[in-house]
Amino acid sequence: MTIALHTAVTGAEAQQTRINIIAGNVAAVNVDGYKKQEASFADIFYTNLKKAGIIENSEASPRPIGAQIGMGVKLVGTYRNLAQGPLNQTFRALDMAIAGGGYFAITLPNGRVGYTRAGNFQKDAQTGNIVTSKGNPLTNGIAIPEGINVEDIQISDNGLITAQDPDNPVGLIEIGQVELFTFPNESGLEAIGDNLLVETVGSGEAVNIDDLTGRIKQRFLEGSNVQAVEELTKLIEAQRAYELNTRVISTQDKIMETANKI
Repeated sequence: MTIALHTAVTGAEAQQTRINIIAGNVAAVNVDGYKKQEASFADIFYTNLKKAGIIENSEASPRPIGAQIGMGVKLVGTYRNLAQGPLNQTFRALDMAIAGGGYFAITLPNGRVGYTRAGNFQKDAQTGNIVTSKGNPLTNGIAIPEGINVEDIQISDNGLITAQDPDNPVGLIEIGQVELFTFPNESGLEAIGDNLLVETVGSGEAVNIDDLTGRIKQRFLEGSNVQAVEELTKLIEAQRAYELNTRVISTQDKIMETANKI
């Protein structure tokens, strides 16, 4: 395989990866709490035709520049853009949006802890627990007592959940405290679907956020931070780059075919 052919193949593969990621972002444009994915690429090894600094003959000075030909690109990794998504008002008492950093912690059926930005919670009819749409509870097990109307629940901007005491019209009862967590390296979290991320060695261990002042917005949900027009622009760029690489492949193939006939 020639250098041009190999390089163009890696370029086409890179652009196909970009297109796949863009497609995933566009598909999730209406997913609560979704953070768009980005890809990071790097050039791979080079062929040295001439090295800088060498002396080609006894009368010459060292070469000020060398001559290298790149062999293509490779995918380094994917990461999530953690920019804040829009806060959309829903008027539901158990909907919560996070303003700023942090994740809700959810106990999964297998005992693991999942982390999410999607705050569309429900009341479990049997246990009274505040749960996700899949029925998974918050890790600190906040339960709404019997006799409390869900729509009367108040969640302060620091996550304290209260409700009017049914036995005391002027009194409030504390139901629980919403907890948020962050990580040393949020890009190291692993997505497992259902708006959930799990801890990895790369992310580091979860850290409880002590000061939640202004972080919790009741009756709001955070929307996806995907901008459809921006993704469409990226898609056009990736498509054109892919086509250019395939054209290089086609051109190099014709050159090789001609050379074989000589």
